[in-house]
Amino acid sequence: MLTARTSALPLHVRAISIADREADFYDFLATDIDNQLDLLIRAVHDRRLDQEGNPRLRETVEATVPLGSVTVDIPRSAHRASYRATLELRACRVMLCTPQNAEHLVLAPLGYPGRNRPMSPQLGRNPSLGGF
Repeated sequence: MLTARTSALPLHVRAISIADREADFYDFLATDIDNQLDLLIRAVHDRRLDQEGNPRLRETVEATVPLGSVTVDIPRSAHRASYRATLELRACRVMLCTPQNAEHLVLAPLGYPGRNRPMSPQLGRNPSLGGF
């Protein structure tokens, strides 16, 4: 699906796929990501990174400078009072470690238009996660 969408782009154009926490799962991250595509995923799992010391994703992202912020008013609910929250966007390019239980995972083959082959058990070329 993602590769089929980027195949129509000129070679000098990069695409960014933005997804919420539902996209933070290994089967998706293990797909063979097109070189023209970057992923920006709101992470739910504090994954280990494939770099010296295997730091965690959350501490790495929190150490970056915010790219922007917005203040929003959260209305009251039956269980809490209304309040004002400041949300920050933080992002960085990371390479993830393969999960320790990866040998127990069953990666179901997915077919995409124009790409009918099973997913790779390796992480994609440019998996970028960020934002909390």
